[in-house]
Amino acid sequence: MSNGLTSFVPVLTGPNYLQWAPKMQAFLQTTGRWIQPMTKTCPTLVATPSNQDKVDAWNEDDTAARGSIRLRVDDSIGTAIDSKTTAKQVWDYLKDTYGKPGIPVVYQDFRAAMGISIPSDSNPIPAMDKLRAHFQTLETNQFTVAEHIKGMILLSKLPSAMDPIIQVYTSGLTATQTTPAVQLVTFDEEQRQGRHQQKPRDSANKISAVKD
Repeated sequence: MSNGLTSFVPVLTGPNYLQWAPKMQAFLQTTGRWIQPMTKTCPTLVATPSNQDKVDAWNEDDTAARGSIRLRVDDSIGTAIDSKTTAKQVWDYLKDTYGKPGIPVVYQDFRAAMGISIPSDSNPIPAMDKLRAHFQTLETNQFTVAEHIKGMILLSKLPSAMDPIIQVYTSGLTATQTTPAVQLVTFDEEQRQGRHQQKPRDSANKISAVKD
């Protein structure tokens, strides 16, 4: 399972907490190290009847959970959690400290999205995929861009050679239809010019996160 930890759970650096947390939780769940330390407190040890086995089982799960988390946090964060005595304390500290993304993090992703351009002489799919990925990251960071705004942003990034057909195609559209419409018209034009072999609707289905 250690390979799964390093392969699927990124190192927590702080700004990526909202991407890190669900993957770290999923790893602890699949290894059976989530329920005991995160939802239950350590049983109080009693002599008669002895519950030593339950106490030992809880401590084992808690220690394993803390160790797994420690392996997937940056060293600067690790020093801050080393003093925590339970996995729940560690988890709560990380959530309280890094769970709310700041303006700089959101702006960085938004700026990256705005910096993407749709090429006029090559397949537009990679650029559209990148734009969609940035929008998804923004949403993960609790900053949702309205669908009609996404559509307008995508429109603004299409090559100037498509201006005439875009003006005609969008003249009868409502704002909420803009995102899928822009995607479809882009691939319709690509197919018309015969530059790419991929079917427009298949491509649109691949990249479209919105359906009417």
